[in-house]
Amino acid sequence: MHGVRHPATPYFTAQNPDVPGQMANHGGRIRSVYGLRSDVLNAAGSHLYSPASLTVSQPYLRLRVQKPAAGTTLASDPPVSQVASGHGAPEPASAVLASAPPVAMRSYSRALHEDYAKPWVEAHRQKLVRVEKVEADRRLDTVLANTVGVRLWTKPHTDVFRINLSTRHAGKFVVAEHASLTQVLAQYETGSLIEVWMADDSEWVKQPFDLPIAVSSSQRARVLLRIPGLCDVDCDGLDDEMTATPPATPRKEHRHGRAASMPLSPHGAPAAAPSESSLPVLRLHNASPSQCPDQSRHGVMSKSLLETEHACMQPAVLSEPPAPSLALAEVGRVRSFPYTYTCDMQGPMEKMRGVTRKPAVHFNAAFPGVKWNRSTYYKHRRYYFAACRLNILNTFVQYGRTEKGMWSVLVKHVDELIADDTSETEPEHTVPHTLAHIDRAPDDPSLDRDVDSGRKHIAKLEWFEYHDRSFSSRFSAQTEALIIRVENQPHARGNAKDIYKLVVPGDVHHGRYAAKLFKQPLLDGGVATSHFHGNADVHFREAHRFAFGGDLAALFAVHAEEHNILTYAFSFARSFVLTARGGSPTWAAQSWLEGEQYPVNDSTDNTALIRTLNTFSHWTVSLFHVLYTDFQGVRTPNGAFIVYDCETHTQAI
Repeated sequence: MHGVRHPATPYFTAQNPDVPGQMANHGGRIRSVYGLRSDVLNAAGSHLYSPASLTVSQPYLRLRVQKPAAGTTLASDPPVSQVASGHGAPEPASAVLASAPPVAMRSYSRALHEDYAKPWVEAHRQKLVRVEKVEADRRLDTVLANTVGVRLWTKPHTDVFRINLSTRHAGKFVVAEHASLTQVLAQYETGSLIEVWMADDSEWVKQPFDLPIAVSSSQRARVLLRIPGLCDVDCDGLDDEMTATPPATPRKEHRHGRAASMPLSPHGAPAAAPSESSLPVLRLHNASPSQCPDQSRHGVMSKSLLETEHACMQPAVLSEPPAPSLALAEVGRVRSFPYTYTCDMQGPMEKMRGVTRKPAVHFNAAFPGVKWNRSTYYKHRRYYFAACRLNILNTFVQYGRTEKGMWSVLVKHVDELIADDTSETEPEHTVPHTLAHIDRAPDDPSLDRDVDSGRKHIAKLEWFEYHDRSFSSRFSAQTEALIIRVENQPHARGNAKDIYKLVVPGDVHHGRYAAKLFKQPLLDGGVATSHFHGNADVHFREAHRFAFGGDLAALFAVHAEEHNILTYAFSFARSFVLTARGGSPTWAAQSWLEGEQYPVNDSTDNTALIRTLNTFSHWTVSLFHVLYTDFQGVRTPNGAFIVYDCETHTQAI
C-alpha cells in the first residue's frame, strides 16, 4: 500500500481547467466523483492522496458525476480490487468517466433580413413627426399668448400708431427688443426715453427703451406709449385706450369657505349689517360749508378731528353733478385706488360711508374694476373724512380735473393743516397722519363716572370673526383710533392676571370692558414679568382663544337645535384686543359683565348646566382637537349663563 497512488489523469491536473466537475478535500480525505466506491477511497484514506502532494490551482477543477453503464471499465485505471489489495488483477468497475459537454454555439430563431424592425422604425418616425407638430403648435400658442397691443402717440391730435408685438417673456415688454417699434421712435428726438402709462398707479412715467414694462398676462394686454412732451389732451382716443388697458397686477378673488360670524354689539345684541339697498344709487355730494358744523381753521380743528366718523357726517343732498368731469366714462378709465382727482373720489367714498361689514364687497361696487387693498383704503378713508371735517373737500371738488383738484394735493394739504396744529404743543410726539391728540380730547361725563382716576389712551380695537377660511381679528376705521381710559388700580387680582376697568366713551363701541393684563406668560419657556405686559402676542393669543371658544359655543347651539337636543343656554363674553398707540400696552378685553358669579364645579346644583358644558367640552375636543373646560361665569337675570373665563387645552399652541 505504501507508495501506491491513483494513476494521474488529465481530469485531476491543474493544467486542464476546462474539465467539468468538482473535487473536494474534507479533512485529509478525498471524496472522488469518478464513480469509484467511496468505501474503498475512505479505507485508503490519506494513503491514496496526500493533501500536501496534490496542488490544485484556482478555480478548483470540476468533475461531473455520472453512473457508469453496466459492464464498463475505466480505460486507464486499474480495478479497485487491485488497488485495495496491492495487486494488479483487474476487477469490474462500476463507474465511467463522463464525456465533456459540447461547446454551445450561437443561433437565431430566424435569419435577419433588410426589412427587419422596419415597421417599428416607421412608427417611431411618425411619432417624432407628430411630436414636432405639437411642439410647433405650442410655440405658436406661446407667441399668441405673449402678444401685446402697443399704442403709440407721436404727434398731437394725430391717429395713434397701433401695432401688435410678441414678447419673449410673459408679462414683460421691452421696447428695445422690437426693431419695428424702435425704427418709428428713431424718427423723433426722444433721447432714448419714452413715456409709459402705468395702469396700476394711474400716471405717466418716463423710462429708457431697455427697461422692462410690466403688462397683464391676459389676452387684452396693452402698452400705452407716447413721445415725451405730449399731454393727455394731445392724445386722441386716450380715454378709450386707458379703459381697455387692464392693470398689470391681476385681481385675486377670495373664497369664503364659511360664513363669517355675525358681529355683536358690546351688549351682546347683533349689530345691524348694512344691506345692498342701503347704498345710495344716485351720486351724492356734500352741502355747502354753511351746513357743516361751525369750525375754525385752527381753533377747534383738533377737537373736531377727535370726534368719530359718524359724528361729523354732513347731511347729503341730491343734486346734479357739479362738473362734467364726474362723467362715468372718465371715472371708469381709472383702474387704481385712490383716483387721481378729488372730484372722482367723492361719489364712491360717500357710498362707503357707514360701511362696517364686508367692506371689500361694497368697495368693489363703489370702485368697479379697482383692486381692493385694505390698508390703502382705510388710509385714504381717513384723509377723506378729515377733509370733510376741515371743510376743504368741496373746494378741491370744484377744482375738477385740474392740477389743483388732484387727490394727492388734498392729502398733502390735510397733512400740513394737522402738522401746523400739533407742532406748537408737542412736536416730538407728532405722529404722521394723526387725526387727534389725546390731551385735547373732550371728557365724557360717563367716563368720569365709570373711572374716577385713570389714564387716557388712543387705542385700536379689534374683534374676531371668520374671514377667508380663518378665524382672525378685524378692525375698521371707527375702531382704529378710539379714545379709552383705563383705571390705575386693578379692579380684581388673580394668580395669572389682573383685571382693569376700561371705558370707551362716546362711540359706537361705547361701554365698559374688563381689560386683562397677565402677570406671567402663558407659553412654556417663560417670559420675564417685567417684559410680559409689553408682549402683545400673548394678549392677542388669549383674546383669540377665548373668542374662538365663543364662536364654537354659538355653533354648538346651532347643532344642538338641528338635532333636537335640549341644552342649557350659555354663551361666551365677547372678546376684543385693545392696543394702545405705539404698540404698548395691549389688553385682552371682554364686555363688562354684571350678575351672580356662578363657578361651575362639583358643588354646582344646576345639573342641566353641568351636563351641557361637559357635552360642549367633549364636542370641541372631538371635532376641533381643543378642550374648553373649567368654566367660570355669571348668571343673568333671565337665567342665561355667560362665560368670562375658562381653561383651554390644545395639542399644540
